[in-house]
Amino acid sequence: MPWQAIVPNFIQVSIFILQNKHGQILLSLRDSQKELPNQWEFPGGKVERHEGPYQALLREAREELSIKIKSSEFLMQYFFSYKDLFVHLYVWLVKEFEGNVYANEGQELRWVDVKEIYDIPYLEGDKKILDKLSNHAN
Repeated sequence: MPWQAIVPNFIQVSIFILQNKHGQILLSLRDSQKELPNQWEFPGGKVERHEGPYQALLREAREELSIKIKSSEFLMQYFFSYKDLFVHLYVWLVKEFEGNVYANEGQELRWVDVKEIYDIPYLEGDKKILDKLSNHAN
């Protein structure tokens, strides 16, 4: 029996932090039609049944932003819950990539300074990542 049948409200998500040469972080605006609309988040997405978190990272980077990740570092993982949804987040820091960042899914993208992120509406589940990035930048 697959784990989704046992815990149907549990998902695994791989997200990544992409920095430009100015040290700014790339954020993506959630669609107004999705759950938790109009909030900024790190790029990434759900881990599919046939893949692991790292494979999801590579696929999501390609699908969402048209980039190929050449080098990355696993930063952290943690569990978080949104109402009745339980999320296992895997977070990667992209060190090197090929291609030009392009919003393939029509989402708005924005490069921001780490400290600026706290001033815009972001997903509550990303706070641990922001805190880690903020501490790392100091």
